Amino acid sequence: MLSPEERRRRWRLILGPDSQRNDQPSFLTEQDAQIDQVLGYLFDREHDGSGGHRRDRIGTLDPSSLHVPQWLVMVRDLFPRSTAESLTKLALERYKLTAILADEETLQKIEPNIDLLRSILAVRSIVPSRLLDAVRRIIRKVVAELREKLEIKVRQHFSGGADRRSPNALKLARNFDVVRTIRRNLKHFQPKESRLVLERPYFFSRIHRQNPWDLFLLVDQSGSMVDSLIHAAVLAGIFQNLRMLRTRLIAFDTSVVDFSDQIGDPVELLLRVQLGGGTDIGQALAYVDPLLTRPKETMVVLITDFYEGGDEKRLLDRIARLVQHGVTALGLAALDDRAEPAYNRDLAKKLAKRGMSIAAMTPDRLAEWVAERIRRR
Repeated sequence: MLSPEERRRRWRLILGPDSQRNDQPSFLTEQDAQIDQVLGYLFDREHDGSGGHRRDRIGTLDPSSLHVPQWLVMVRDLFPRSTAESLTKLALERYKLTAILADEETLQKIEPNIDLLRSILAVRSIVPSRLLDAVRRIIRKVVAELREKLEIKVRQHFSGGADRRSPNALKLARNFDVVRTIRRNLKHFQPKESRLVLERPYFFSRIHRQNPWDLFLLVDQSGSMVDSLIHAAVLAGIFQNLRMLRTRLIAFDTSVVDFSDQIGDPVELLLRVQLGGGTDIGQALAYVDPLLTRPKETMVVLITDFYEGGDEKRLLDRIARLVQHGVTALGLAALDDRAEPAYNRDLAKKLAKRGMSIAAMTPDRLAEWVAERIRRR
């Protein structure tokens, strides 16, 4: 149970300096005073509609005003990592402290994470070119972490039937070859302990399809789809290395950009993304239409919030025609770790009636779905 002094200390830090009368002695430690300064720099913005600091405190002995790099260092030093990341996220998203993204020293010190990457992409157009190397470092680290998290799961879904003639480099429990492992490790049997030491486990290979499928990832690059765009870029790079898929990545708003030749370099791909603007889904499908050479072995994955700015009837007719020709069509309202969709349900229902499957998925679930549809054929 907290002591009265500790409760008073915590409430003072929550409520800020205005909660303490001028005639009251300060009971904050030196570190508390720094925490108070850091929190005030951020949350005092609530009292000023312009997003600046409050201006009604005249003639105080407040510490000198912080600048963003100094504030960022103090946040990192004073708080646990999860709290520091939450405060940085608030600074970027709620209080629009884009100066965090305009200073090389800051970008070098800040901890890369997907929230930071989202913010960088949202203000990419105002990031000075001299800072692009620092931005690349952040994108590279976040992409590498996402890829490491996803790749094994994706490859699991695309493993075919067991081929018991050769070992498999993908070391999964379901591929474990018990007989081969025991036979090859018999020389390591220890009679005194009645124990077999497995110095090397063996695994079955997997049989892959000879004829790859054509997979088209069409990603809406409007501002609300930034998380889906990040995950789609990472997922496309993983798909590209699977023998049973020929993957193309196409981003669209009111224009269409084919990123297929940059799938292997997601860092530069994401730097080229232009978030915002309108949405013309029908035009993106029109771009894909002449590229479909084997409809029955083609999958079109449309990742969007389904708020169509173009001709809705044209869009619905194109989907119906694709499905009639045997193309597998999936519409995703979200593609990220949370799969929390916010989308135009009315248009999604109309597309579903024309044969498109509609869902909100995490990336590994999308990989599972793609693999399942391929196996069905």
